[in-house]
Amino acid sequence: MAKVAWVAVSVLIGVGALYFLLLFQWHADRPAHGGNAPITPVLSAALDYLFAAWLSLPLLLFAALFFAAVATCRAFFASRTMALGRVRRGAHASAGLIAALGAFAIAALNLPSLLAGSARAALCETTTFEQSVSPNGRYQASVIQVDCGAVSNFNRQVIVTRIPFAWASQSIMFFNGEPTVHLLWNGRLLIIHGQESPKRMPHPPPDPMVWGGIMARYVGPEN
Repeated sequence: MAKVAWVAVSVLIGVGALYFLLLFQWHADRPAHGGNAPITPVLSAALDYLFAAWLSLPLLLFAALFFAAVATCRAFFASRTMALGRVRRGAHASAGLIAALGAFAIAALNLPSLLAGSARAALCETTTFEQSVSPNGRYQASVIQVDCGAVSNFNRQVIVTRIPFAWASQSIMFFNGEPTVHLLWNGRLLIIHGQESPKRMPHPPPDPMVWGGIMARYVGPEN
């Protein structure tokens, strides 16, 4: 069982590395090197599904590491009764400790954001003004306003969700006040139409913005 658990851990780490180091980095660098042309359907699907695996990775990796820690510790105690060598028992003990520490680290890194998201959902009121689903049906963009009471200012955001991973929604643009914002998809490109010129923004958004398998561009009145 310990071997199965460690194989699962290795596969999950490999999938995460493939997405982050290869496809994501290459996809993010394309716009800077004139790569705005549509990518092939195969690569588009690979980006989308690897991104879905990336969003699920913390939960799956936590479960795999926890299982690996339990299975490896059981193998360690079994090795003592089987009179195995000290080197092998030490390897079991070290592997079990590494798996336990890894599971604890993942929980410590992700639990605060999950609790904060739950608290925000319970204490703040979210109003959705517009929603638009990408042509391939894998992404949803929304214009929302979050009201957390008198201590917060009015603002509007554009968030993107990789369907169906609603907990991993990402805010890609933030507007002070209550401007009118509209969304339009052109393939995997999300076009955000707003009333404010990018030149007048305190922090103009990158052009384009990259998230998962999509790109987004902001278009103001002067574009």
